[in-house]
Amino acid sequence: MAKFEGFYLAGTLQGFKSTPWSSDPTKFNHRVGIARTYEDDWGNAQTDVTEVDVSLDDVQVIQKQCDILKGQDVIVRVVPSARKGGKTGAWLSVFIPKGEKILPQSKPETARQAG
Repeated sequence: MAKFEGFYLAGTLQGFKSTPWSSDPTKFNHRVGIARTYEDDWGNAQTDVTEVDVSLDDVQVIQKQCDILKGQDVIVRVVPSARKGGKTGAWLSVFIPKGEKILPQSKPETARQAG
């Protein structure tokens, strides 16, 4: 049975990136960028890119999917996480749960390649 509950993020897949920690350059944050276009109050097109965290266990699978699906409209289940941050304030982050896959919104043959 498929899982459909939870939060989903839909948009255009921008790609995959790994950024080293500032406190320990041997460790990395792995993220996927998903862009959504909207119109502002003045009628101008704007783009919002959400960076979605990827677990270390899923890096190779997600990176392969990003290579195949980059530039395409996708949907992925995410888990939001809000944190209180002392002097720096609060922030909201989202991450892909372990074992989840990025799914294309259009072509079924691309879904088979990316899966």
